[in-house]
Amino acid sequence: MLVPLSPRLVLLVAPFLWGTAAPADPLAAEPGPWDKASKKIEAFLSDSAAFGWSGTVHMQRGNKKVFSGAFGLADDESGRRCEVNTLYEVGSLTQALTATAVLTLVDEGKLGLSEPLSTYVSDAPEYAAKISVAQLCQGNSGFAGGVSVKADDARDVALAKLLSRDPKHAPGAVHDRWDDGFVFLAGVVEKASGMNFEAYLQSAVFGPSKVESVAFVGDEVDAALEATGYERGRPRAASKPPYGSYGWNYRGAGGLVISAPDLAKVLVALQGDKLLKKETLAVMARRGPADQGLGWGIDRDYHASCDRLEALGETQGFRSFASVNLGTQLVTVVLSNRSDCPARFMDTIVRDIASGEKLLTKQSFYPPETVKWSTKDLDALVGTWVDGDGAELELKRYGERSLTAEAYRVSLAAGTGETKRAIFAPVAKRELVNHSWSPGAKVSKLEWNGKRGAKGVLTFTDPEGVKRTLSLQE
Repeated sequence: MLVPLSPRLVLLVAPFLWGTAAPADPLAAEPGPWDKASKKIEAFLSDSAAFGWSGTVHMQRGNKKVFSGAFGLADDESGRRCEVNTLYEVGSLTQALTATAVLTLVDEGKLGLSEPLSTYVSDAPEYAAKISVAQLCQGNSGFAGGVSVKADDARDVALAKLLSRDPKHAPGAVHDRWDDGFVFLAGVVEKASGMNFEAYLQSAVFGPSKVESVAFVGDEVDAALEATGYERGRPRAASKPPYGSYGWNYRGAGGLVISAPDLAKVLVALQGDKLLKKETLAVMARRGPADQGLGWGIDRDYHASCDRLEALGETQGFRSFASVNLGTQLVTVVLSNRSDCPARFMDTIVRDIASGEKLLTKQSFYPPETVKWSTKDLDALVGTWVDGDGAELELKRYGERSLTAEAYRVSLAAGTGETKRAIFAPVAKRELVNHSWSPGAKVSKLEWNGKRGAKGVLTFTDPEGVKRTLSLQE
């Protein structure tokens, strides 16, 4: 439950602050072939978590749950695990919902997609009369960024700044996604609706979708449900703004904090006339330049012979991906608090498993199959390991199945951008390997000769194939 410390937050969560008990999960797991697929998805994600991935994956078709699971650690320092209702910041995935809010206003007759941007800024430059709201949603407005907007800028000041630099291309000619365009669209939502942006999303998107728990960065949330995001070792709580503070530098382009099941509710509602009219949804899903719809990417689901809406989110410490199949109504949400999470890849894998597709296990960023070691054996490796040349390797427990390593004067991985830290998981009786989500990255491995929790020695092989023998420092 989110803590109501601001008027905005009260509005966002008021529908569930007054209940005396949490309602039962209304989604019943869909029987039949999904049962077998769920076990395979669970195994894939468990192995991924053994190599440092963490997050929540939720799949459902209509109102039937297909799979919902949480893996790895929501917070490394405390060891708190991810849960199904853990809250993540979804970053630029927010933009798809900003575009959805624009289209709800179209359905309400409060704005038109062909309206020029000059409608929303007094004394707008002449070129703004040639760029439409639809082009801003679709990413072919011609803008290419380079404008600095401050968080504490007033709305009208921010919108004017965003139009202060001439576009790079003619409108409609080139797809060149402009994140700040969604900041401008948040201003469009406010001016057309007469409400602040967050309140309108609650009223027009989250409320009709029956979302229970949602906030924006800068709001206070329940610390027991909040994930900490990690990017190159720098932790950030989901509710902490990644760019100093939350305002017109980020509004509409990012900042949504939500759980995977609640985000899935929005995608389900999107298909069922709860948010948009069918003809408006068809406009949103019309394929444009670079396979872009209005705020959403458009991909083809060849298993089901239909199109799919999808959205990717990236921000400091968090990665996300969401997709909704417009034919089978299958919804998939992947939320992670690891910057190296290949969220789109994870989405593809779990959907392939659900469809019965044979997995390509030889891909370098597919996690190797792991084995479970006893707690005693994993604990025996905890400590600082050294060799005669001054190389050090510090090993700590990570989750239930693996170890995290910090290296000094030795290389753990090549090509990952994080060469000092790695996750080692057991892949054989006495062997642990590092794993990288970066395709083609070279990794390292450990071989341990200890038995029954004894200390023993480690043979460390670095990414270049060089071997070192390490002993535990007393």
